[in-house]
Amino acid sequence: MLLGEELFTLLRSTLKKMHQILEKELTPHGISHAEARLLIMIDETEGSSQEELISKVEVDRSNVGRALKKLENLRYLKRSKIAIDKRAYEVYLTPQGIEVKKLIIDIKRNFEKTFTKGASEDEILTLIDLLKKTENRINEKNYISVKESKQN
Repeated sequence: MLLGEELFTLLRSTLKKMHQILEKELTPHGISHAEARLLIMIDETEGSSQEELISKVEVDRSNVGRALKKLENLRYLKRSKIAIDKRAYEVYLTPQGIEVKKLIIDIKRNFEKTFTKGASEDEILTLIDLLKKTENRINEKNYISVKESKQN
């Protein structure tokens, strides 16, 4: 197996395991990991408009709208019309939403501890550095460049 293939396989496997655990933890609360991410963002930007949330999560408008409606039906958030624009809404967590947010933060901390368990600080810093460099390399320009070089 090529090094790139092995790396991709390990990253995919790691993400899959994380998603499986996260879904198992969140399912009793009726939410997905994407909705959990949205709850955290709502807490961090209390009173943001739905449009502001859409621009921050970089997910399509209809998916965010459905997720907000679901979270509202679960009574994890409330939407209030903005006085200036009666068509727009501000979004806030409810007390139930705050409790679920606390659970999500605990899950995140447990993941961080699990992910770094047994690793030295130097190993963790090296991994962070490598992942940052990888993230910077993964873009459409580099992908097209590699794709075109193979065609020549």
